[in-house]
Formats: sequence, C-alpha cells, structure tokens
Amino acid sequence: MMELVEYYNQNQVGYITLNRPARQNALNPDLVQQLKAAFTQAEADAACKVIVLKAKGEVFCVGADLHDGQTADTNAITPDYDNASQLPALLQQIYTSKKVVIAQVQGPAISDGGALAAVCDLVF
Repeated sequence: MMELVEYYNQNQVGYITLNRPARQNALNPDLVQQLKAAFTQAEADAACKVIVLKAKGEVFCVGADLHDGQTADTNAITPDYDNASQLPALLQQIYTSKKVVIAQVQGPAISDGGALAAVCDLVF
C-alpha cells in the first residue's frame, strides 16, 4: 500500500504530511486511517514536542474524494457509510491533542480539508 501519510521527527517537531498530491490530497478511508495512525504515533513520541500537519503538492486538501466510491459501470457514487465516522474521529483526535498542532497550509483547503486546518491550534 502506498504511503498516503508520512511521519518523521526532526528537532523535536513531528511532521505529518499528506502524500496524495495527484488527487490534491483528497481524503479517502485509507488516508484518514493513516492520518489517525500518524497522530497516534506523534502523540506517543516523547521526542516530539509540536506537530506540524502539511501536504505535498500545490493544494493542502480538497476534502473528501468523491470519486473513491465511484463504480465504473454506472458512473454513480456510492457513499461509504461504514467509514463516514472516521473523519469526525480524526478531527476530534487532532482537536484534543495534548501537543500543539500547527497546520502549514499551502493552497486551497476546501470542505473537509478546511476542517482539518480548523481543528489545529495554529494555521499558517
């Protein structure tokens, strides 16, 4: 599976990077799960004092990937209700983090992408 989210610690700063630039970092269930895991890892990392959430590419995040549930035969979008609760859980995890979370936003942060930035302590 492709790394949709990268985490590394440098100089006591934990960097969490959205890594889906070809889809403008659109959120799908795998990316949300990997984000949750990265935030859990950063919270547990004693060497990490601050968390920076950033993204690769020219767009921070366009929100939900509406094409992720699209079926080829009907071109219809089938909502994935089983994973619908994962994004609010992620947003709550970021909002209640015991560490300062900074969103480094480059380019648009649309819909759920804006929510990702909004739950951080600081946005620049």
